[in-house]
Amino acid sequence: MAPQIIRNVSNRLLIIIAFIFAIYSNARLIATNYALNQAVIEKKAELGELEEDSAKLKLLLGYYQSDEYQEVEARRRLGLKKSDERAYAIKGLILPISKPNEIEPVIFKELPQEAPVKESNLSAWWKYFFN
Repeated sequence: MAPQIIRNVSNRLLIIIAFIFAIYSNARLIATNYALNQAVIEKKAELGELEEDSAKLKLLLGYYQSDEYQEVEARRRLGLKKSDERAYAIKGLILPISKPNEIEPVIFKELPQEAPVKESNLSAWWKYFFN
């Protein structure tokens, strides 16, 4: 009788240990899977930003290669004009001091996004009925 009780206890203990091991293994796999999914989401967001930057740079390159840009830069940097145009010099006009060949180091100026102003419920209803 005693060996049977010991066998039952050892079988139950073995089952409990196997169950704990299975839970531990699955929990570890779930945590690893979650971390990998977060890394994938982060990389996709980074890829989207890089694609957006690439599209902006392609547009900018197209503009820099256009005749309009070359004409504007010839006027701005070299002071050139077309043969049928007249150039006027205005006295007393104060221009910002800059070098003629100086180019801004920033290609795109990203405007800071302002948080929308949350108006009160009362003022929203007032505008709805009276404006």
